[in-house]
Amino acid sequence: MVTALLVVASVMPGAQQKHAPPIVIETVQVNIVNVEIVVTDREGRSISGLESGDFEVFEDGKPIRITNFYAAVGGRPAPPPGAPSPAGEAVQEQAAPTPEAQALGLVFFIDNANLTISRRTAIFEQVRSLLRQGLQTGGAQVLLATSGGAVRIRQPFTSDEQALLAAVEHLEHEVGEARGGSERNPLLTRLMGSAAAPAEAGTSGGRGISSQDFDRQNALSIREDVRSAAEEAYQQTRVTLNALTQFVDSLAGLPGRKALVYVGEGVPMRPGEALLQEWEAAFRNYDPTFNAVAEAGRYAVNREFGEMIRRANSARVTFYCVDGSPDSGSAGVSAERASMTADPTSSIMNAHNLRQSLESMAGATGGRTLAAGPNLATTLARTVEDFQTYYSLGYAAPHIGDGKYHEIEVRVKREGARTRYREGYLDRAPDERTAERNLSALLFGTVSNPLGLAVTVAPAEKQKGDTFMVTLSITVPLGNLVFLPREEVHEGSVSLWMATRDADDRLSAPGKKTFPVRIPNDQLQSALGQLGSFTFQMLVNKGPQRVAVTLRDELSQTDSTAVASFTTDAAATGATGPT
Repeated sequence: MVTALLVVASVMPGAQQKHAPPIVIETVQVNIVNVEIVVTDREGRSISGLESGDFEVFEDGKPIRITNFYAAVGGRPAPPPGAPSPAGEAVQEQAAPTPEAQALGLVFFIDNANLTISRRTAIFEQVRSLLRQGLQTGGAQVLLATSGGAVRIRQPFTSDEQALLAAVEHLEHEVGEARGGSERNPLLTRLMGSAAAPAEAGTSGGRGISSQDFDRQNALSIREDVRSAAEEAYQQTRVTLNALTQFVDSLAGLPGRKALVYVGEGVPMRPGEALLQEWEAAFRNYDPTFNAVAEAGRYAVNREFGEMIRRANSARVTFYCVDGSPDSGSAGVSAERASMTADPTSSIMNAHNLRQSLESMAGATGGRTLAAGPNLATTLARTVEDFQTYYSLGYAAPHIGDGKYHEIEVRVKREGARTRYREGYLDRAPDERTAERNLSALLFGTVSNPLGLAVTVAPAEKQKGDTFMVTLSITVPLGNLVFLPREEVHEGSVSLWMATRDADDRLSAPGKKTFPVRIPNDQLQSALGQLGSFTFQMLVNKGPQRVAVTLRDELSQTDSTAVASFTTDAAATGATGPT
């Protein structure tokens, strides 16, 4: 992980190259918003055959003209209205390829922090089924990731079913990190044991402490332990949400649709509330002023959860939540947990709140919740149908990067039609969008390099402890940049973003630096055949590292990304050049 970033930048001549003189261009930015919409009948079956005129789109309550329209049926572009339908085996051969903007990235996100061991086998059966069926979608690529604080890529994007199933098999047998249910049993045991067995009458330990005073002190001591457990759960939930938000941001830099299959019991919106309620039920007589619901408000994560949803909508990410919560009993409370709780109502409420978080993630982004039960097979089939039969509506937003959240409404001119789509999006500033592409390159290797950017890493120099100083050289052909005449010089401007990833998948957030590039008029022609060079030094931890660098030409608004892999105890490896 990067612990410091020292920047030394310069622009200097490099190898001679031949380039044409720069052309001053005018850039026109258009903010195109794509909204994927699933249309079904009252029974939940997909409706195909609709056209652009069958839809109305509203942003913040105002009608918007649809400029782009795409329809998919069975994972392939729908034929134009009135076109004859090819029959038999010819269908596969004649179908047009899926455009890159509509390609499906299917991401399975295993939330180990909120998935208990007892639920893993049943949940992973659903994962396998959805994975197999999802791969039937034209052009689909699947990625497996886990989270236990930091997000780890366990299987990069691939369509290799055998490789994916092998990775799923390995993940199923990993020990989850969830702290719900049985993981809290020691504290619950102490809580319930104290509530069921108050101290005997008289004094305790010969110290003149009455049984009533002893019981009260014991109850208050347990309450402090409960508060500590609630605080710990709160901090862990924030870490999980922050990691998920950063992961969603990285997906924003990928082209196409993204379906994120969340596998877990849900995100506790008020971590520790159930424990606080259990203490209140057992010991309310010792502190009548204590209110578990009010105190649990200190640990609410509604703001972080809402921000994650808004950024998912902005990233064109749809959540499909595989419900990993316990399903024994009508309230969803395991027998083990119910037998230990002072207040069964708190367990019922906790299970309900977890499910509500899953429903919120899916509902706000236009997805589904897949819960165990007699209808699971149908739900799985309908989920795959979502991937394959849908409509994509594009429109030019009346703003560019205003940083605000905008609500979306889609209406269908079809009696009885039901719709699902993302409820809005956060219109991110251009700098945020570039940072997202930088993260995507770092995590997924998606590199676009029209400017010919190159990155090399010099051997690392040992510092204190397990830290090393590495020097990065970043070059770009000056002839690929745009310059404007300014009296005695031609001037351009470039911005650089850089992020790193270590062996434990810890990420440094992309940071931005902007540099003017000035060339004297009498040196312009020779300079355009040379390389601009930037040198950075960064302090990193020991072990393998990966760095992504994104350079944006501010005048042409063109950006390029290059990625380099290296290890601190050897010379640079895998450094990338122009692609």
